Amino acid sequence: MVKEACRISNWQFSDKRGFDVEQYINESDLVVSLGRGAYEAMACGRNVLVFDSMHYMGMKGDGLLTQGNLEESKKCNCSGRSFGKKFTIQSLIDEMKKYDPEQGDFNREHALKNMNIQKQVERYLS
Repeated sequence: MVKEACRISNWQFSDKRGFDVEQYINESDLVVSLGRGAYEAMACGRNVLVFDSMHYMGMKGDGLLTQGNLEESKKCNCSGRSFGKKFTIQSLIDEMKKYDPEQGDFNREHALKNMNIQKQVERYLS
């Protein structure tokens, strides 16, 4: 579905997987993922679209992470269950058009401040 949305919109699509995830994320402007993949993309300063097609949930997600919806999406681990939006190819295209380079900068700062393991350990200990 993502591949088709990119084809229709004349955007480059990449479906790289493997152990060099950070490299693939850093080659992308927008990452479509869930959970840890979303957090990894945020740490790399990328825009993140929380979406997937899962046999137990269907084609759902939380959409493009923004300053306005990030905390709510994190409540369900950026799994797509917070908002559970159902997507069509057109609504996926519309969501992808919300891409904003400044959101990537925000995501990076948010990850450094709130998802950094050293800071998390300090929070647990305090």
